[in-house]
Amino acid sequence: MYSRQETADVRKKFWASFGKYLAPVPSSSGKKINWINYKTGIRVIQFKMEVINEAYIGIEITHNDPGKRKIYYDQFEALKPILEKVLGERWQWQLYTREKAPIARIFTILPNVNVYNPADWPAIISFFKQRLIGLDYFWQEYRMVFEI
Repeated sequence: MYSRQETADVRKKFWASFGKYLAPVPSSSGKKINWINYKTGIRVIQFKMEVINEAYIGIEITHNDPGKRKIYYDQFEALKPILEKVLGERWQWQLYTREKAPIARIFTILPNVNVYNPADWPAIISFFKQRLIGLDYFWQEYRMVFEI
């Protein structure tokens, strides 16, 4: 079992490794990008990655107003065939889920990997990289739909 400090150190080391690995990869727009803290430009739409005993990557819609959150979700749903084609797979869709606050999310998971096992890091990094690059491409092409 890890101490609190060891846990924080391992997670920090993983994300630093991931950041270094993706640093030379430009956005689909050709610009340099911070992949770990991807900025969508719309405060209530975030690309989120997490990893402990599974790797999670998703689009999270965090608008406080349920009606407006549903509008954003419906916009994604209208683009679902395009998003799935770009990502090369189907993701899970949840209009309502409760994390710290109610959110809508579109996500996928890589099960049975552990950030505390460095042998799993290549699989986790590959999982995130492929999907994050796909999300970036989708976002660069269709962001304007969500800005209206």
